Amino acid sequence: MNTKQDIKYFIYARKSTETDDKQMASIEDQITEARKLAVQLNLQIVDVISESKSAKEPGRKGFNEMIERIRNNEAQGILSWKLNRLARNPIDGGIITDLLQKNIIKHIQTYGKEYLPTDNVIMMYIEFGMSNQYSNDLSVDVKRGMRQKAERGWYPCAVLPIGYLHNSGRPGEKEIIPDPKRFSIVQRLWKLLLKETYSISDIKREAKELGLTNARGNPYALNTFAKLFRNEFYAGYFNWRNSEGVLTQLEGKHQRMITYEEFKRAQEIIKNKGRPTRVNSYDFPYRGPISCGECDSPITAEHKLQIRCTNCNTKFSFKNRNTCKSCELPISEMKKATITEKVYYRCTKRKQKCSQL
Repeated sequence: MNTKQDIKYFIYARKSTETDDKQMASIEDQITEARKLAVQLNLQIVDVISESKSAKEPGRKGFNEMIERIRNNEAQGILSWKLNRLARNPIDGGIITDLLQKNIIKHIQTYGKEYLPTDNVIMMYIEFGMSNQYSNDLSVDVKRGMRQKAERGWYPCAVLPIGYLHNSGRPGEKEIIPDPKRFSIVQRLWKLLLKETYSISDIKREAKELGLTNARGNPYALNTFAKLFRNEFYAGYFNWRNSEGVLTQLEGKHQRMITYEEFKRAQEIIKNKGRPTRVNSYDFPYRGPISCGECDSPITAEHKLQIRCTNCNTKFSFKNRNTCKSCELPISEMKKATITEKVYYRCTKRKQKCSQL
């Protein structure tokens, strides 16, 4: 008959990223307590297996690896914080129970309780069943709570659209508030789009100049702005599923950036690509017959037409706009503004890499 000292053990620690496990001890704490318990009971530990993965569904890599190694007789016991760390679904729970009944797993030790092949497994089935039912009930409760929050007018998503923050203040206060660093910038970007003279690419460049960055401090990608301007949350609405599972439009209580009429107009602007296609009637005499002396690629020309604002001294291109990009002073009201018109010739670099600018 095997004693505990003859059995080799795996320490298994798991922490789910799901909401229902927020109160569970961290993986580091679980491992620390398991090692203390191993010393106290004089148990032989051969390896520590840990993972951050929900046990609601089968398919955990660490758990499957541990079971395979137990079947290969690398260890015959499991040391874990609680039984629900091993399984919260009937399939994984059934695997543990089956291996214990067949004496392949000779001992499972948790904090304050142990399980042996000679024990009545009904209690283990009950514990696994209770853990599984707890997960199911909690999932239903969480979904119900999120639906009720949506019905109260607050968007129940963990990550809000750019320009908004969750309010961690007192109960009864507004649950979603404007981001003091980004709200005004994003609102200005909406105004630029509604002028119908800016493309999404233009707005992306404006956002970079205005200092709009993500959590890592990097500028947002072009696709982010394409999604931003299609999000009706900025007009005060969002979609959420009702009690019957039907996706429903709800009016939010958060501070809107634009009106719903402006949002619908913005969709038409985006549909029409934001502005009409530019028609260039410039005749560049050296474009075409001249090639790059380094890579033999064609030479192209760029026409620059810029003006310096008489109010804020900002220099900007006014090919496709009629106001200053910074202070929005109409160009028609600028007196004796400095206008710069230049033509640059450069290598297109179409054939190969080229060091020419």
